[in-house]
Amino acid sequence: MQRPSDLSKQARFDWRYIIQDFTGRNLTYTSDKLPALSGYVLYARHIHSLTGDIYLAGLWKNDIMSQLLWWINIRSTATNPRPSTYRAPSWSWASTDFKCYFQDFSERSSPLQQDIKLIDASVPTFPSDPFGQVDPSQRGYLRIRGPLMSRARGNTCYRFLSEEGDRDVALYTSPQSPPADSGTHSLPRFVNPSNQTDTDASSEVIGSIYPDSWEEMDLNTKATSPISILRITKNYGLLLAPTTMPGLNTNVFQRIGLFEMRWIGKEVEIFENQFALTTITILL
Repeated sequence: MQRPSDLSKQARFDWRYIIQDFTGRNLTYTSDKLPALSGYVLYARHIHSLTGDIYLAGLWKNDIMSQLLWWINIRSTATNPRPSTYRAPSWSWASTDFKCYFQDFSERSSPLQQDIKLIDASVPTFPSDPFGQVDPSQRGYLRIRGPLMSRARGNTCYRFLSEEGDRDVALYTSPQSPPADSGTHSLPRFVNPSNQTDTDASSEVIGSIYPDSWEEMDLNTKATSPISILRITKNYGLLLAPTTMPGLNTNVFQRIGLFEMRWIGKEVEIFENQFALTTITILL
């Protein structure tokens, strides 16, 4: 007989593969994505209730950090935006119309960051189906404390390549620091290297990006819209764009993709030093 902990571990493992299969199917109405899955959720709930787990828009709270590391096919996002009708928070795979995959990593090869922690989570649903459609009038959110890079200094260009290699995006930090009394910082931004004349010879490809939508990525590569990185494991994390929330105007983000690091070279050492423990809210 399996112990509750074994059942829970197996259920989480199975869940990722079920989602990968489910998101590859064609639904008559894409708005049915979460309701169509609720049948299996009722079964999964029985297993997860052994450890008191909580369902959050297609993800499970006790395994939330690893389940946040989903990604979709880069080529499919090249011309398709995220759905215009709200379906789920940006951090949920249900917020896209494409087949998603969960990043396959082990605690040995790429362990979770010891200092990353889920502080709070809320995903309002309709009383008639707590495992189905998310209430669009009350946006769900995650509040996380973990290593965030939202500012950087120095003349360094960190390059990230898309999985297909057809889009080149770089993380660029301005070589000129703002005045000390300006109250601003040199923020990391993903930019198109072909349009960036200040990149230097020391720039190095150190990872890959998996955008949820190239439309969102393109909008957020503008100088006025910096992108932050939340590091979840040694090698993987989330790409985040700033947004706002009533009553909270700082450190509020929406997810726009996944990143993967190669963690080699001196540029990576500089890059690692830019992360600082920060409490953030991810919504939309």
